[in-house]
Amino acid sequence: MSVEREAIAVAGELILTDVRLADLPSTISVYTPADSDVYVDGAFAGQSDDHLTLELSAGRHQITVARKGHRLAEQTVTLERGKASSVRLTPECSTQRTVSMVLLASGGGALGAGLITSALAVRSENRAEEFLGAQSRHNVSGEELAAYRASVNERDRFRTASTIAFASAAGLFITGLFLHELDHPDPEKRRGEPASPSHPPIRVLPQVGASSAGALLQGSF
Repeated sequence: MSVEREAIAVAGELILTDVRLADLPSTISVYTPADSDVYVDGAFAGQSDDHLTLELSAGRHQITVARKGHRLAEQTVTLERGKASSVRLTPECSTQRTVSMVLLASGGGALGAGLITSALAVRSENRAEEFLGAQSRHNVSGEELAAYRASVNERDRFRTASTIAFASAAGLFITGLFLHELDHPDPEKRRGEPASPSHPPIRVLPQVGASSAGALLQGSF
């Protein structure tokens, strides 16, 4: 790497001038998935859609790739002066992202179950209304009365089941979206940190009362 400096020369005399040469920078290409953030020694270096080329000083550097919904991918590299190198880092899907997808899928299943039980409740309600209409026109038999009571009981059970299913679906969807949106990796995370507790950080508990229903969201942060 050339360096230029101006100096004053004096005829017949030896003039000494200090010229400091800078080290040749090293070049490294970091290949990553799209929408990844690249950090070098804990400092943000840039965003990469496929690869990011950086000029760094020679020596050891910690390359970290962070991507939403994924674990941090790290690698230590040793760069030589004036030489080019490359590294490929692909973050793995995080546990939190996996849990969020499972919760969203479970919420869809609970929503489907709620729609089915609601349809069954409507069917039982229609049967009960048919009996009441027949009763207003003529006398009904004991078997018809027993069938009416069975339809009413079925309607109440299906209504309760659909209420629980819809409440669970709401809780699962909210929790899944919550975990999905807050799944940002920490690029300054250090190795050797204590492991996370084995129990899930967030739980959804359906709450059903005599005249109301809902879901209780419990979590620790």
